[in-house]
Amino acid sequence: MSNQRHTTIRAALTAGLFMLWLVAIGARAGYLQLFKAPWLSQKASVQYEREMTLRAKRGDIYDRHHEALAVSIEST
Repeated sequence: MSNQRHTTIRAALTAGLFMLWLVAIGARAGYLQLFKAPWLSQKASVQYEREMTLRAKRGDIYDRHHEALAVSIEST
């Protein structure tokens, strides 16, 4: 087998595998868009939307003589 023919076969095999990989990715994307869209939307909204109560402590505000002008208090 000549070197040029061997290179041509290798290039064709690589291109074929690459095309097969692209078709597989396209098929998976189509499956997710057509059949799993409602489930994925529901799952995304559960992850994104949640109610949280944060009790953050704000920093105190001082004047130039280091006397407190405003202090943070706990809220309920």
